[in-house]
Amino acid sequence: MSKDINFSNLGKVLSVAIETESEEQYKAFALDVFGEVLKNTPVDTGRARANWHIQTHRPDYSLDQGQTANEVSYLNAKNTPDIYISNGLSYIEALEDGYSKQAPNGIINPALAAVRSRRG
Repeated sequence: MSKDINFSNLGKVLSVAIETESEEQYKAFALDVFGEVLKNTPVDTGRARANWHIQTHRPDYSLDQGQTANEVSYLNAKNTPDIYISNGLSYIEALEDGYSKQAPNGIINPALAAVRSRRG
């Protein structure tokens, strides 16, 4: 007994599954980097760490309490090629340049390296 397979429908189903998986992987990578950035940010008053933001479409340089890695489940990466991790504090560049003894190698490059090493 033969069975017909509708390849055009299968292609659509696979395409949606791949797109969903790719979006989840992309989002997971961004959230992983964001968590590492938070962890790597030196703490004196906590202001630098609290002002990191993660979002799609454009960076957020507002000076308020940023999100924590557990509070960004809303992040919608679907059809969005860019996810921004940003911090609008005037001294964040100095911290990134290794100004703090707590983060002599900066914040972002060590965060990316840690995430990449875990993901192989």
